[in-house]
Amino acid sequence: MALKILDWDSDFFGLKIANLDISTHTPSSSFKADNIDLIQCCIEKKNKEHTNFLINNGFSYIDDRVEYILEVPQLNNFENSNIKLATKSDLNSLLKISNGLFTKDSRYNWNNIIPSSKIDEFYNLWLEKSVKGEFDDFCFIYEKNGEIIGFSTIRKIDDKNISIGLIGVKQENHGQGIAQKLIQQIINYTHNNNFTSINVATEGKNLSAQKFYDKNEFRVNSIKSWYYKICN
Repeated sequence: MALKILDWDSDFFGLKIANLDISTHTPSSSFKADNIDLIQCCIEKKNKEHTNFLINNGFSYIDDRVEYILEVPQLNNFENSNIKLATKSDLNSLLKISNGLFTKDSRYNWNNIIPSSKIDEFYNLWLEKSVKGEFDDFCFIYEKNGEIIGFSTIRKIDDKNISIGLIGVKQENHGQGIAQKLIQQIINYTHNNNFTSINVATEGKNLSAQKFYDKNEFRVNSIKSWYYKICN
């Protein structure tokens, strides 16, 4: 068992946050967590031994983490002139779209521990750093009549695999197939750059995202469960 303080998370959210790793074995007894406000732990959903240990030690189930993978299909020669790489000059428009977009389904949105405004700030910072290549590696944007209405951030895992970080569409443009076009662009990118798979994770309660990835022939690679414990 390993309990590690998450320095960045603690500084950002203003709470002493730690991560509990019990992936290699289940502890035989309880543990002490002095001077910690919140402990998070992510386990394989089907691992009943780990589940029982966490529940017996005062953890609460928060949500699932559904991890998808797409083995890239044959090249469809998709090119869309409305899609391009984001630059720093696009940030103001992008942040207007992302603000409040991810908060409802976020695993951080639990029991009012973290204010919604701080959760919004977290995802906005994720997007900003991705446009700058400081977190995810880059960001695709979808424009219509000169206005940005959708985006997706991408990270290169290694020389064969990439992952989707955030994917979002302006509220009033939902249902117009914008996310679908972004996925097609990402598939095209993998072909052009010799990647073989696309990975993405979403929350268990985000059923619309799961439906979207199922529709696009992603398959579930694993399901994990998040547990939190409030210590103070």
